[in-house]
Amino acid sequence: AAHATCRHMPLKMAELPSSPKELAEDASLGVQAALSDGLRRLEVVCPDGLCFFGDQGKQMLGDPDFAVPAAMKERGDRELAYIVSEMFRPLGSGVACILPNDESLVLATREFAKGKLATRLVTSADELDDSDGGQQKGFGAKAAQTEKLRAVVVVRANKQRLAELDPIVSPLGDEVVVVLVNPTRLKSGGSRSGYTPAFLLRENPHPDWRGGLMYHRYPGQWLLGVAAAGGRPVIHGRTDRR
Repeated sequence: AAHATCRHMPLKMAELPSSPKELAEDASLGVQAALSDGLRRLEVVCPDGLCFFGDQGKQMLGDPDFAVPAAMKERGDRELAYIVSEMFRPLGSGVACILPNDESLVLATREFAKGKLATRLVTSADELDDSDGGQQKGFGAKAAQTEKLRAVVVVRANKQRLAELDPIVSPLGDEVVVVLVNPTRLKSGGSRSGYTPAFLLRENPHPDWRGGLMYHRYPGQWLLGVAAAGGRPVIHGRTDRR
């Protein structure tokens, strides 16, 4: 799973990121802008299996017939979670990342260590409960004993995971930032109540729109376009609201 081939971005238009590096930069700018506006509950969304490091493969985005392998999907999630966690690097072990399973935790532990991130890595919100006097579990536990929770990155958040996280972060209010990385997709196609999309690049945003792309970087417009198999993506529309 650690060597799963991942996808790249063939987008070359000025309005859209033209590479994974530009996408990461755009995501960072979107998060910074949202935080500057006082927002503390955010979403960062990228296509399944889109990766940022190492071999990124040659799979074009917007292909409605491509089934993303589980290993590719999980690697993309971990790498996006790393990028978001890195945005909060100065907070040290005051940052936590909740991963979806034990395998992801093992792989992320190695990957985060390479980047010297002190982020606490766990698989459930209850591991972040400070009610035991600050004795933390998970990766980075020693440092975490003295760091107050300041930011939580949640990978593939769903209704249950958010319910488990609520009693941990609600008492902290705006003292803690929560970023949902690639949360499970709602049937409505929208964002979760109380959360603001800081960055979003979504392929096939509507079941009747094969090959479509939706793009947004807070606080900008929402762009709708298509990434063709052999040509440049074309922007079909812009709107101030989703």
